[in-house]
Amino acid sequence: MGTQWWWAGETESPFDIRFAGVYIYIKLWVMFSNNLFVRGIDMNENMQENVSPLSNEEKMWAMLCHLAGFAIFIPPVGHVLAPLVLWLMKKGSSAFIDDHGKEALNFQISITIYMAISGLLVCILIGIPLVLAVLIFDIVMMINAANAASNGQRYRYPYLFRFIK
Repeated sequence: MGTQWWWAGETESPFDIRFAGVYIYIKLWVMFSNNLFVRGIDMNENMQENVSPLSNEEKMWAMLCHLAGFAIFIPPVGHVLAPLVLWLMKKGSSAFIDDHGKEALNFQISITIYMAISGLLVCILIGIPLVLAVLIFDIVMMINAANAASNGQRYRYPYLFRFIK
């Protein structure tokens, strides 16, 4: 039997209260983060006249650096190793690929930290929706970044620890 809440006028279980807290946390996070979907910056716009525009190969490798994060389904750290290998292979060939490779690697390291924290919180049941939220956030942001890279735009992930500069 649950507790009688004066504002609800009905009985609620403690299980519902826990998820209400998660709901409020997510609503506040979305409300205060206006830059969740960061627009890309066109790299061709900022380039000097004597420098050639980005090639399709550069755009493809930059896009693959972001999409390599889908190796998250290869445990335990496939989502970090795949962008790392691609970045190390191609970082010297283009500043555009170097920038996107570092960004993708930093994002996957940050996602690893967020997943570890969410995993620790599973024991108090708040971690279950957080793991799902982090996973969805990871997938959406990787697709946004890959799209920006394929269009020749620079992309910055939100909520990121920049370990590699």
